[in-house]
Amino acid sequence: MGIVPSRGDETVWPDWTSPLFAGLSTFGIASENVASSLDLLFASLWRLRGVLPQGTVVFGYPDTPAVVEVMRRYDALLLQPEFVRQIGDNTLSWQSFPNILPLHSVTTQEVITRNLSRPVLVERFARAARERSVRVLLLRPYDIASAPWIDSFEEDLLSEGFAPEGRL
Repeated sequence: MGIVPSRGDETVWPDWTSPLFAGLSTFGIASENVASSLDLLFASLWRLRGVLPQGTVVFGYPDTPAVVEVMRRYDALLLQPEFVRQIGDNTLSWQSFPNILPLHSVTTQEVITRNLSRPVLVERFARAARERSVRVLLLRPYDIASAPWIDSFEEDLLSEGFAPEGRL
């Protein structure tokens, strides 16, 4: 579990962002306990706006209504990663509608194995926003912190004609 955006042990929230909760799979844990934990998280982190399910199984599955109720209470958004399938994601998406935003990300493994350069990453993110109307672009700087260009990634997107449109 974690809050993003983050760089190591320092949490970074630019003015135009809100923190997102990246929840790990909770398969086997009672849905009420997952909902209670999520409720505590939202109550503690007033800027928290979105939830990004991670792992093979979405959090709260198979009994997701309690989790969705907490998300609705806080007007939280469900972030739905492109090209990723998880057990229970269709159910969670239907129950969360219309508070869903598509998300595009690149993993560290992908950057390394495909030897993705900065211009390629910028174009990939810009294309996701332009062609598929993806509203959330997630770059994992904490995974590839050795790359000196992470801090100016926003400038690259601005040069492509994209600007942050406000908080989630």
